[in-house]
Amino acid sequence: MLRRSRFAGTAPAVRGARSLARVLAMAAPSAARANQAQQRIVDTGVNLGLWQVQVRLFDTPATDPAMIAYATFAFDAITQLVDLLQPPFEDLDLQSVLDRIARYPEATSRMLAAHRASYVAGIYKVFRSRLSVLYLSTRGRHAGPTCASAFLEVGYHLGRAQVALFAGDAYLASNARSMLLQAIRLGLDHASCIGCLFDTERVWASASRTGAGSASTAQSPCPRPPRSPARSS
Repeated sequence: MLRRSRFAGTAPAVRGARSLARVLAMAAPSAARANQAQQRIVDTGVNLGLWQVQVRLFDTPATDPAMIAYATFAFDAITQLVDLLQPPFEDLDLQSVLDRIARYPEATSRMLAAHRASYVAGIYKVFRSRLSVLYLSTRGRHAGPTCASAFLEVGYHLGRAQVALFAGDAYLASNARSMLLQAIRLGLDHASCIGCLFDTERVWASASRTGAGSASTAQSPCPRPPRSPARSS
């Protein structure tokens, strides 16, 4: 369930808002049709993104009902995810992510808004690392992204984009939009090259083409020639 910022509708529109709104409108239904585990991952990402940007832009205290709701929804989604895990994630350490969420009020009580926002971003990064597949090579231990980590990125930047758009922060909205489109492209690449499930590929591809003009170019993880960048119509 995607929660709109309480600042929605009160801030001026930002340049490029229509384009971003189209991407958001296309991305949200795609996430909603994902399987249950992916849906929990998207839900977590969206709430972490909403939480992180609202703290950053509005210096919202930890006791604010919206902050409590974002943290609670993220915590619950991760808790529900535990029972839905399948190989290679069945032994995934999610307790450390939950502990970071639970410690937020105490750990950030003396922090400035920017540092509290960084703490929330750190929760997202730890969770993303947990959703990456670890493997050994001749150069040591590495973490490889998956469709699951791409879903988390889509949700996180979707949440960031919503608050930035509603708050009228053009720079942050543009950055979130670019990262959202990059996450979609990488998810499509992961589905193609490692065979994981990134549901509703046609909708994702359409969303990616919608905003291709200003999105950053993502590098494919597949050992094949990179795709030609899409052009805006």
